[in-house]
Amino acid sequence: MAGTRALGIDAAGRFGWVGVVVDDDGFVAAHLHPELATVIGEADAAAHRVGAEVAAVGVDIPVGLVDGPRRTADVAARAFVGPRRSSVFPAPPRSAAGFATQAEANAHLAARGLPLLSAQAAALLGRIREAGAVARGDERIHEVFPEASFRQLAGAGLAHAKRSAAGALLRVRLLEQAEPAIVVPVEVGAAGAIPLDDLLDAAAAAWSARRCALGTALAFGDPEELDVDTGRRIAMWV
Repeated sequence: MAGTRALGIDAAGRFGWVGVVVDDDGFVAAHLHPELATVIGEADAAAHRVGAEVAAVGVDIPVGLVDGPRRTADVAARAFVGPRRSSVFPAPPRSAAGFATQAEANAHLAARGLPLLSAQAAALLGRIREAGAVARGDERIHEVFPEASFRQLAGAGLAHAKRSAAGALLRVRLLEQAEPAIVVPVEVGAAGAIPLDDLLDAAAAAWSARRCALGTALAFGDPEELDVDTGRRIAMWV
């Protein structure tokens, strides 16, 4: 067993969710499954087989919603990432999270004078509900934001978008220079089929999750802004 083990999870499009596990020695494993709970379960089972445990789970999805137009966590994260601020999709108001389509959610929001959801934000509604249900039963789960993780690793805003060649190479280098160094191997099992940026985001999420476990993570958002379902603070952890 190599000290503090953590799991970072990113949405991976049609593949479901990708998880990367890290410990004091860096990269441990990658997991891919359509269901968030199963990714966590697989990481837990693998840890138990070697006498370890996953101390924290970082998920790149809004965990905890508010009734107002904006969460303070989204506002703070947008300011923190600087050049990559457009990558921050504000979480939907809590009352809109139960709708199945963008049109239904936006009709509801328009009637209440609240900002409408973009297509990108609306596409996350199902994942937000899934993550919320899992988080209610698992206090290890923290919301993370990989672009903020990379910004923290770099010490400044990143000039290159993650899907560009320069952006991908930069993020690989930042992970390799992290503490501990996270060197993602070529052979990562089923996760090798997903886009590279999703795998790198999961690795960055794992870096932040491990910081949560160690008590060294930064938290973006008002400490008084709480999730009504769990009573826990709504924050993005880096």
